[in-house]
Amino acid sequence: MPATHRAFALISLLSFSAAAPTVDDCNQLTQPLQANKLHQILGRWIFIQGLASNGSLGDSLRFVESTWMVLNTTSDSRTLQAEIAGRVVQQLDESVQPQVPKMEDASIPTNSQGPELSSNPSSHPVSSSTPHLVMKEDRCLRNVQNMSLVDGKDLEFYMKIASSYHRFLQTCPDCLLMHTYYKVANHQMFYLFGRNKTVTASDLETFRKQGECLRFPTTPKFNYDPNNELCPVEEKKSESTPQQNLH
Repeated sequence: MPATHRAFALISLLSFSAAAPTVDDCNQLTQPLQANKLHQILGRWIFIQGLASNGSLGDSLRFVESTWMVLNTTSDSRTLQAEIAGRVVQQLDESVQPQVPKMEDASIPTNSQGPELSSNPSSHPVSSSTPHLVMKEDRCLRNVQNMSLVDGKDLEFYMKIASSYHRFLQTCPDCLLMHTYYKVANHQMFYLFGRNKTVTASDLETFRKQGECLRFPTTPKFNYDPNNELCPVEEKKSESTPQQNLH
């Protein structure tokens, strides 16, 4: 086969593999988790990759070095507790004051009902504007917030302090897919978490397609480097470990 033909075949193959997902593909790729699948999202998750619909909002993710999140049930069956710890980068541009992220943003069509929302969101699991947030010498920001289950068959929570909604979508067994949005402000974030520091290339490609289906830019605003240290897990007295096997 002539070299030009081989090159054309290679380009065609690459184009095919990167082809935009069809409507049918997207219907399959963006299926929400059902409310009775709560047990699937409990436990500790490491932030792997993040997409943002808003450039300036997503840019705040550059201040994040690493983040983990623990989701636990509470005594109230309709309330979920989110504990988040994020390490910020050591060197920042002195001309920029960081809005270190939190789990609060975005806007997509939804049938969920809720109060009016703020038009000034920040960007991912941890924020310097969040009450009760503490930064220590290890550059770790820590925060604990409650989220309330939204009525309906889908697994979706509302965080009152941020006026934000968090929808969980079907994904790989060791992954967590969270679509965070505001109903009024035109901002949204799309987060991929994993049980471990890495996920497979195939899972990352699926995440890219899912983001494309939801009309996110395909270039991630955050990519976790597994060489970056995570904030340590603080020991808590008289507290149970995350419940990951509820039925």
